[in-house]
Parts: sequence; structure tokens; C-alpha cells
Amino acid sequence: MDIANGFVINGKSRGKLKHWSGLLHEWSSNIERYMKYTNGDIPYWYKERANVSILAGAAWRSGFIALQEFEADKQISVDETTISELYSWKGRCDLYIGSSTNQHDLIEAKYKWLSLKSDDFNKYATNLVNKALADAKASQCGGDISAVGVAFIPVYLHAKYMENIDDIIKNTIAQIKEMELDAYAWCFPNTMRQRILDNNHLNPGIFLFAKSSKYEA
Repeated sequence: MDIANGFVINGKSRGKLKHWSGLLHEWSSNIERYMKYTNGDIPYWYKERANVSILAGAAWRSGFIALQEFEADKQISVDETTISELYSWKGRCDLYIGSSTNQHDLIEAKYKWLSLKSDDFNKYATNLVNKALADAKASQCGGDISAVGVAFIPVYLHAKYMENIDDIIKNTIAQIKEMELDAYAWCFPNTMRQRILDNNHLNPGIFLFAKSSKYEA
């Protein structure tokens, strides 16, 4: 296992997000490229919108088109047991990506720091990606467009664990297999796994989790 970067796409015949292989590869490459060009600035430090921009850049580099922060109609059921009562409003979507092979995804993202030593890592991560997917499904799209929820989860660890950082990351990647995801990726640059910050913590990298769903007619 390469703990510096990698990705997994789940499902039969590579699943709902099988067209994301190039995208996820470029996502981690963009993080490392940004750090190289800025002499070590950490892009995943800058909250949700900045991380969406890294993903949008990965879309363009892997042959997709991409559009960020655009207006869209949103709609949810007020009563989850019926679709007769609907609440509609004008909102914004985080990201749309599309390809020449008729793959179209509307993406809503969430962002949250988690500890690599958290016993509830999978629980918190699952809740976050499910919230992102619910937001994506609230946008009124259809046809060949899929709703995708993406959770950006940068992680931290106390510096006292630095000697074991690689094993801790490997164990976390292994436990992610238990989550119900369509795809996940990670980026833990070599320099960041040994870089102690001013707060005596490590911010060694970031996970990306994704779940996809077709819009209901």
C-alpha cells in the first residue's frame, strides 16, 4: 500500500464512480503540486471551498469540464414519509463536472478535521459524506446527471505519535473499507508526515470520501 497517495473505487465493474479514476489521481497530484509551488503551504488547511477548487482543477486535468459555485433550484420533502409536501428555494451548488462520454456529476462537499486516533473516525466520516450526498440530491437535476456527496477530511495527530505515523495511517486506510462508499482517496505527502507544526501536532494529510446517487424522477 502506498500511503503517500492512492484511491479505491468500489462496486461491480468499478461501480458508480468508475469514471473517477483519473480525477482522484489528479486530486492528490494537485495537492502535492500546490505544496511544491508554494514552498510547503498546506492546501487542505483552507476549508471546504479551497478543497473544492483542488478537485475542480483535478477535473480539468483529467479531461472533464468543471463549474463551481453556480445557482441551482433546490427541493426537499418537508415530511420524509411523503413527497406531497415539498420545500423549494434558490441555492448554490459546489461543483459540477462533466465529460465527453456523457458522465455528469453534481457535487456537494463537506469539510471536517478528524483525529487519526479517534475511535469514531468511521462514524463521523460517514455522517459527513451522507450530509453531503443529501445536499447534492436536493438540487433539481435529472437525466444522466448523478448526485455526489464528497467529504474532505483532513486529519491531525499529536507529535508524540510521529514514530508510528505510517502504521497509524495504514490502519486508518484499512478500516475505511468497512464504510459504505463509492470511492475514497487519500494524500499524505512525505514531508507532511514528519512535519511538526507550532501546536505540537502533525497535519499529515487528507482523505476524500464520495457517495453517488441518481436523482429521483
